[in-house]
Amino acid sequence: MTTVLLAAAFIVPWFFLGLLGWLGLQLVHQNGRFLLRLEGVEARLKEIAERPVVGAGVPLEAAPQGLAVGTPAPTFELPDVSGKTRSLAEFRGHKIVLIFFGPQCGYCLQMLSKLASVSADGGGPLPLVISSGTVAENRRLFREYGVKCPVLVQSEGEISAAYQAYGTPVGYLIDEQGVVASAMVSGADALLELLDAPGESGVQENGHGRTNGLESKLRPLSRSKLLREGLQAGTPAPEFRLPQIGGGELALSDFRGRRVLLVFSDPQCGPCDTLVSQLEGLHRRMTDPQVVMVSRRAMDVNRKKVAEASLTFPVVVQKNWDTSKDYGMFATPIGYLIDAAGVIASDVAVGPEAILSLAGPVGDLATTNAPADQVGSSHATLSSLPDVGRPNGRAATAPGLPVRP
Repeated sequence: MTTVLLAAAFIVPWFFLGLLGWLGLQLVHQNGRFLLRLEGVEARLKEIAERPVVGAGVPLEAAPQGLAVGTPAPTFELPDVSGKTRSLAEFRGHKIVLIFFGPQCGYCLQMLSKLASVSADGGGPLPLVISSGTVAENRRLFREYGVKCPVLVQSEGEISAAYQAYGTPVGYLIDEQGVVASAMVSGADALLELLDAPGESGVQENGHGRTNGLESKLRPLSRSKLLREGLQAGTPAPEFRLPQIGGGELALSDFRGRRVLLVFSDPQCGPCDTLVSQLEGLHRRMTDPQVVMVSRRAMDVNRKKVAEASLTFPVVVQKNWDTSKDYGMFATPIGYLIDAAGVIASDVAVGPEAILSLAGPVGDLATTNAPADQVGSSHATLSSLPDVGRPNGRAATAPGLPVRP
């Protein structure tokens, strides 16, 4: 019995020491595996944090380098803004500028008016836009700006990933064989310059760019006959006849014999909101020049805006940018002073202050003294105002106001 107790006294402590040693070894192994997993998670988080977000307007220095020149362009099939499925393969045989776009990206929105001005009567690369967001959102946006080039919509950024295009706006020139022909470029100006460089892919014959098929449907900006910097003083003002808020139509020639301050505006333009109240005060204080506003977007949107601001000068609505195109600038607010003979008397004025200055000293006063005591009044009628807004002596059709014979 004594021998058994002595053996037990000797074995039991060593058993527990062995057990503790084994447990310690397991803890070390477990801790090692945990540390390896933690390091892997940290590396993954760092990779995700450094990756630019698709459609977020990421500048070039934050974006990957993109696909190498000479790489076959990854194929894709996507719906366009009409819902029709389009593929890269259908553009084989034509140079294209593939543009990755985001409808919430401010840099992208700066491109829209110039994309809309790409003409359909010359050669050069065809712009092909791949946008994020919904089909309905993109359809509304691109129709609003009158963009005619193909616009396809990706849902999860899968095509951006294939092209390593993690920012917007970025893009590539792709040649007739479907091969990447330029390094990835970033920014609105750089992409528009890519549209201006039809020979960049190296496909030329006898020193002249080659055009065919779909490629000839769009003209690069540098070859376009459209003006985009405004008309110069001394140019006859382009005639227009447009639907007027309040009913009927109004033509520029209706005001022949009088000076006109012609202003291009937009009901969703912040600076325009500031300008219209100042124009209303100017209109109520002076008869020369006559204020005429050309707006855009839906008639009901403009009708509501005119009512909210209690505008009494004529407001007409153009379709898309049609009249803006004739006047050489796709922007708002801009303005021209037109003389009594229908000739533009000043170069284009951009911004509220420059526009108001076209009216002379009274207009300059309006930039510092908004007509708070007049704008928005619900008691104004044409009979209580100066004889303004009546082309060639006819009564004006100012919205919501009685017409005096």
